[in-house]
Amino acid sequence: MRSLMNSTTLDPNRPVLEKLEKLYVIRLNLKKLCIGDLPHGSLSNLKLLEVKKCVALKGTLLQPNLWQKLQNLEVLNIEDMHCMEYVFQPEGVEQEQTVFRKLREMKLAKLDELKSIWNGPAQCAIFHNLKVLTVSDCNKLKSIFTTDAAQCLLQLEELLVYDCSSLKTVIKPSEGTLEEKIIIPQLRHILLRRLRELKSFYSGGSGSVECPSLEHLNVLNCPQFLMSTSDFHSQKQDQANWYGPFSFAFISLLDLLNDSNIHLIIPGILREVRTSNSPV
Repeated sequence: MRSLMNSTTLDPNRPVLEKLEKLYVIRLNLKKLCIGDLPHGSLSNLKLLEVKKCVALKGTLLQPNLWQKLQNLEVLNIEDMHCMEYVFQPEGVEQEQTVFRKLREMKLAKLDELKSIWNGPAQCAIFHNLKVLTVSDCNKLKSIFTTDAAQCLLQLEELLVYDCSSLKTVIKPSEGTLEEKIIIPQLRHILLRRLRELKSFYSGGSGSVECPSLEHLNVLNCPQFLMSTSDFHSQKQDQANWYGPFSFAFISLLDLLNDSNIHLIIPGILREVRTSNSPV
């Protein structure tokens, strides 16, 4: 099967899967999800898209001809893809166009060849309502966002990144932009775990990142990462800074007992260990 949907074989006046709310694409020998432009109204009610173990799918997963149809998408899960290099291709999108205006949760896991979430600059206001982003086991990924994409994260509350062996920074400067201040106003919880190459949250030189709502900065086995909650200009840092430079509120007792590479010293008595809330 070359593609899941092919507009050349469809009636251009009849929408495709216009009532479908959940789509699971698992273990299919696809090269692309979609070929050509789907009829107007296609996939217009899709709220959840999950793509797993489609090992023949290469390059970019979601081209504009597909994701421009997904304006009601709320959850996007992509896992265990061995050849996919990018999630989105922004080419052909107008600068002012708002896309994925309802997307609130995205998970990217076990993407061996993932180089970047976007193939090229983020040319439009994206992810305005994204609340939770989880990225794990993407070992060629060197950064998560560019500054132009990060400026659009107005509703992001949780960022969980772990087991990405090449990740050097979370936010990198967009090409051709000057150093600038990044504000992520609603970000409350950051988890960074087993990122051996991670050196910074924002590699913008003298630029800065501000997360005024940050409550928990949880760092485990990131030996080169030395930021604290105060570096994020959090207005709630007194709550998050109970245990010195980092809050361990979400690190389980099992992690503390079994991980011999914990590089942080916890001053005083660790008064709170929540095993039930560990995100991974």
